[in-house]
This record gives sequence, C-alpha cells and structure tokens, in this order.
Amino acid sequence: MQTQTQQSVILRARQLTKTYRMGREDLKVLSGVDLNVKAGEWLCILGASGSGKSTLLHLLGGLDTPDLDSGDVKFQDVSLHTLTQSKRDHFRNKHVGFVFQFYHLLPELNVVENTMITTLVGHSMFGLAAHLDELRPRVITLLSELGLGDRLNHTPNELSGGERQRVAIARAMVNEPELLLADEPTGNLDKNTGLRILDLFQKMHDNGQTIVMVTHDQTVADRADRVLHLESGKLVK
Repeated sequence: MQTQTQQSVILRARQLTKTYRMGREDLKVLSGVDLNVKAGEWLCILGASGSGKSTLLHLLGGLDTPDLDSGDVKFQDVSLHTLTQSKRDHFRNKHVGFVFQFYHLLPELNVVENTMITTLVGHSMFGLAAHLDELRPRVITLLSELGLGDRLNHTPNELSGGERQRVAIARAMVNEPELLLADEPTGNLDKNTGLRILDLFQKMHDNGQTIVMVTHDQTVADRADRVLHLESGKLVK
C-alpha cells in the first residue's frame, strides 16, 4: 500500500447526479453529491435501503458514470470519468478494492484461485505463468493471515458465509489498493460473524487502509472515523 499523509485528500466527488429511467419515469437517485475522502480514514455512508448508497459507491469506484455533465470523481486528482473504458478498468484493478454483500465468488474456483483472479487481469498468456509463480505465495500468506490457511483448496459452496466474505476481502486486498470500497459487507452475515468481519476492517484501517463503506446499520457505521447520511439524494452530516 502506498504511504500517504493522513491529511491528504485521496478522493473527491463534486455534484454527482445519477438518474435511472424506470418505464416512462425518470428516477433521480443522487442529486448533487459532494464528498472528500482523506487518505487513511474510514468513512461510512449511512442510508436506508434504496437510498442510492450502492449507486454512489459504484460512481466513486468507476464502476458506473454520473449523468452527463452532472459532476465528476477525482482519484488523486485524476478525473475518472474522462478516462477511456480501458484506462478506467486499469484504474479499478490497480487502485481500488471492492467488497460486496453477496461476495461474488466464482463457484468453480477454489479459495486461492478466487483470490488471484483480479490480479491476473491484463497479463498476457506469455507472462501469466511467471506471474502466477510470483503471486501464489503472496496470496497464500494473505489468506492465512485472514484465517483461511486450511481452506485454500475449498470452493465457495464448501465455506461458511464469514469465510466467503474473508475470501472476498482477500481478493479486494491482493493488489494492495489505496482505496477499499465496501457495500454492506456484513449485511448477509449473522451478528457474531459480522462483528468478526468488522474487526478485520478495523485491523486494515489501523494499518493505514483508506475505507469507504456503505451500510444501513448504525452499529456498523459506529466503527468508522466519520459518518455521513445519504438522504434525498444528498450527503448530510
């Protein structure tokens, strides 16, 4: 992970608006969102189901684009939405890790393979074998640190919900991203398992990881350094 000062702003969003076409109607989900995220902070965005939390997270990570001419997201002063699709894909792969509520693991791959898959993007067949030889020991070390050392060859259907989420966290962290985006990461887990997952986020945060997490759960939000509420398409303190 790249070292940055606690006070530097790593991510800026300005006047983000997002509208979806629903039949004959336009549904405006975001209405001019402004946001600064400092390097090393844990920011939590709290909002009810359907408030646009996931939409905002997707815009911040370059998975989606705002309405035409409605605003911009800058990561380390680089405007994401002026990048070509291939450059935006490269940005996400190298600088951002995503953790989702429903894990999104590939059922046919084992734990090690699911963890490695994002970091293999962009490698030619010629260089892939050498990269795998270099990558595998690092992946196994990361998985072992997350308590999955005895699950390396298991497929997702052989894992508990908490184990699946730890694999998803390992996949998000394997490229050592500057920014970690988490969408309801405990929403599909029981209370005790969810607390253990939050403890993992806390450990990463204590080591300097920048985290933006969205949730509907106040007890999850209480773990963060700063909490903003998403209401009526805008962020409020």
